[in-house]
Amino acid sequence: MLIDLVMNHSSNEHEWFKHASKSLRSDPCGAAKDKPCLNDNICPVHDKYIDYYYFTDEKPVGTNSWYRIGSNRWYQAVFSEQMPELNLDNSAVRSEFEKIADFWLEKGAGGFRLDAVKEYFSGNPEKNIEVLNQFMKHCKTVDPKCYVVGEVWESFTNYTKYYSSGIDSVFGFTMAQESGKIAKTINGKGADNSVKSFAQAMVTVEQKLASYSDTAIDAPFIGNHDTNRGAGILGY
Repeated sequence: MLIDLVMNHSSNEHEWFKHASKSLRSDPCGAAKDKPCLNDNICPVHDKYIDYYYFTDEKPVGTNSWYRIGSNRWYQAVFSEQMPELNLDNSAVRSEFEKIADFWLEKGAGGFRLDAVKEYFSGNPEKNIEVLNQFMKHCKTVDPKCYVVGEVWESFTNYTKYYSSGIDSVFGFTMAQESGKIAKTINGKGADNSVKSFAQAMVTVEQKLASYSDTAIDAPFIGNHDTNRGAGILGY
């Protein structure tokens, strides 16, 4: 059993976000930042959860991914107003996810499916890979046999780079959906739809993966919750 783990964002109903939001709507307690809070950490100076997210006093120009909180604060939420972005530059946030991984692995879970990996730091695959590398090292220390697969909705050239992080698998999006190699071969549609062409494509994938890691496991698929159902794609 794999646990679907979302490290990119939380719900705006999560206790971390609600705690931070309450603090940002409150007045400073009056104590210096290096002194104990006088208001049980409900304070814009002392609340650690504020740094779990991306808050700003002014809405950045040219983007629609920031939403107002209170009268003079904004928070980033790329996917939805209800899904505020988590700050994975904050070591405390990474530590929280390591604790979550510990909990499930100790319960006997086989590993994790990591959601929206390329959006950890949108447009910065190097940072995303660094986050993955740290997480993988931690998980393999807890359970060397655990399996982790990442969702990186990118081209073949770009998603295969993520194998350099030490992750076990990355979903093969170039094989997916009606335009993917699997459906084209089964349906006999489009150019290069032969079984031989499919086999050649698989060899190319395996060679590319091996150039990044000798433990990489390919993860081709036809469809998922974000795409059309496989039965429809295959014409059944």
